[in-house]
Amino acid sequence: MTAKPILLLAIGTAVVIAAVAYRFTSNQAESQPRPFPIVKGLPLPPPENSLNENLESELLKRYQLAKQTPSNRKPARELAQLYHANGFLNQATEIYRDQLENDLLLEYPEFPYLAANAFLDTGDQPTAISILQRLAPKSNYAPLFLKLGDVHLKNSEISQARVAYHKCLELESQSVHALIGLARCSIQAKNWTEALGELSRAAEIDDSMATLHSLLAEVYQQRGEANLKAKAQKRAYLEKEYFEAADPWLESLYIHFSYDPYQLMVAAEIAREADRIDLCKQYLSRAEQIAPNNANVLVEKGRTLLSSQKPKDALRAFEKATAQPNPHEAAYIGLAQATASTGKPKQAIELLVAAETQYPKSAELLSALGTLYLSQQKLDSALDAFKRAHSLNPRNPQANRNLGTLLLARGDKSGLAYTENYLVRQPDDSEVALFTARNLLEKQGNPQAAAALLQRSYDSLARPSNELRQLLASSYHQLSNLQASQKRLAPAIASLEQSLTIWPDNYEALANLGMINAQLGNHEKAESYLLQFTEAQPQDPNGWLNLGKVYLIAKRLPDAISAWKNGLSQARSQGTANAFAELEALLDRFDN
Repeated sequence: MTAKPILLLAIGTAVVIAAVAYRFTSNQAESQPRPFPIVKGLPLPPPENSLNENLESELLKRYQLAKQTPSNRKPARELAQLYHANGFLNQATEIYRDQLENDLLLEYPEFPYLAANAFLDTGDQPTAISILQRLAPKSNYAPLFLKLGDVHLKNSEISQARVAYHKCLELESQSVHALIGLARCSIQAKNWTEALGELSRAAEIDDSMATLHSLLAEVYQQRGEANLKAKAQKRAYLEKEYFEAADPWLESLYIHFSYDPYQLMVAAEIAREADRIDLCKQYLSRAEQIAPNNANVLVEKGRTLLSSQKPKDALRAFEKATAQPNPHEAAYIGLAQATASTGKPKQAIELLVAAETQYPKSAELLSALGTLYLSQQKLDSALDAFKRAHSLNPRNPQANRNLGTLLLARGDKSGLAYTENYLVRQPDDSEVALFTARNLLEKQGNPQAAAALLQRSYDSLARPSNELRQLLASSYHQLSNLQASQKRLAPAIASLEQSLTIWPDNYEALANLGMINAQLGNHEKAESYLLQFTEAQPQDPNGWLNLGKVYLIAKRLPDAISAWKNGLSQARSQGTANAFAELEALLDRFDN
């Protein structure tokens, strides 16, 4: 099973934790005397050994300005934001508290909103709620009301939470998060019908959040709807983890004031997982601005640009990354991929061949090299690279994927062991699942293995493709044919029924189910399936022919004759000549 995406925590919380984890312990160290007098509301910067040079300089510059010009509140506000964005929450909240003693709350609403977030992060909910409530009457900023609703809900203040969530929806009607908040309120109040309505509205907007389906499962359980509960639980397992709603004011804090490249890369990854690529780029741009020679930042920037179809810009980022001391092999892999994307695949291969001497134990580099060889139809070289990558790391999923698919493409059935091993770990790779299943069906004649493999892939996907659904249904159908030929009619029926569950438009399965049930003497079931077939495919004379036979066996001759006449009334074609001949013969015999 593919590892689920990283837990998408609130941007504010996640990046603060990243910064605090990095610096907080050193922030507790004994500070050296500083040539700055203590000024009320202006805490001293942390000890120098806990700061990078750029942050130290910015903090001290704003500290001096705030101390020298107390009537100008901008330096103090910026100092608070610097502390906040870089994880020094005690210093930040001290300045926030002092600044908010002056009634500037509504003049600069973004500043007190950030202050409320800082107080929430330190656990001071009463102060945070007080600030948010003072801002609320004249605010049209939807995230403020979402935040206020979340705090009230956490405190089990349901009526206040509902008011805040409804106000958020007035400002942003498509807020899935506000609807989920309302549903949580309804669940706490045990109002399952209202909760279901709110969650259904949220799902209509965006049904890709695991939390939504977890709550639906809880509601369905309370309503006694076991089947729907099971489906919701499956979706909860397959979908993305909860991610925070967009919050431009809080996001802007880190884009403008963070001096921690690691913190910014965490925020960029969170934004990428939430499909907010523009925000991801802004975080990476800030990271590069403060750490222009950080190889990890440059590699992440290059990957983002490459995925955004900007290979030339990506190339520059990777070139700069490889120029840094002791770069990771990912920099060379990215450089080669970007080079290939600019139309120079041979040069890209040369880059990785040269890099292999520096990283001889890198399975990732060899896999990338094999992929480049494959793109140039150099199959022997690709196979050699993939085999060496697999020998370095036999458990590596990508190594198994590459080696297995290439072997199968070359007609070597030993590749099945590699792709099947890969799919045990990553069944949601439907491309490999389809490729392997087709080999099992067409080359190995093994529909049972194909169906089992595709079923695992199908179960692992929240939204299986039609191609996957159809091939899975076809695999079960082929398996049923095999079972029927072995006189194993009960398993054949089960396989056909599974085929129909996956692909209800598999009309041939309906016809086969009708005929197998007729052989077993299950006339009612046979009639039901064949009626469904004739309703879906009335132009096919075979359906009417077989339905009439079922009626004949059940001693319902008038119904049989009527069915056969319906069959004869359909348009004739060369492919249906035998069916029409049999229909005419039956009517000649029984319709006197």
